[in-house]
Amino acid sequence: MLDAKATIIFCYNSINISCGVRDVICYLARHKQFNAMITTAGGIDEDYMKSIGDVHLGEFNMIGRELKDKSWNRSGNMIFPTSLYLRFMDEL
Repeated sequence: MLDAKATIIFCYNSINISCGVRDVICYLARHKQFNAMITTAGGIDEDYMKSIGDVHLGEFNMIGRELKDKSWNRSGNMIFPTSLYLRFMDEL
């Protein structure tokens, strides 16, 4: 397809970032596998929290309730302390 004279527009929404395909999207962008990218702003909160605090890579099968009981939150396979989310909310 890349050899064809077609314009490829890659569109995705924020859940694709949270569910663990962020690296795939980065790979496609770095290797110029499309001409344009369109996305939503839904993942901005997660990106912002990663820039101000300690976010960890977890597992998709982690139990959200168990994390919450330990003051952790999960978005996809990313886990972060509740205090970080509260800080983000305070800064809005």
